Amino acid sequence: MSVHAGYTLLVHPAALSLWAGRPLTILGETGSGKSLLAQALIGTLPDGLTARGQVALGGQVLDAARPAGFRPLW
Repeated sequence: MSVHAGYTLLVHPAALSLWAGRPLTILGETGSGKSLLAQALIGTLPDGLTARGQVALGGQVLDAARPAGFRPLW
């Protein structure tokens, strides 16, 4: 998953594995893209920003560039 503003890369590609019942902590400096990554994962990026990559959830693979498919899952 990565986040872009047009052709500008805002959040470098990141890969995460989340397991049910286990916590996940994302650490980083202010402005490093933690919130944008979280918004990309749930399909709620601000207007003008886009995500690229995939999210695999329960055997279903979602395209990050089409966030409308994410919203019903959350």
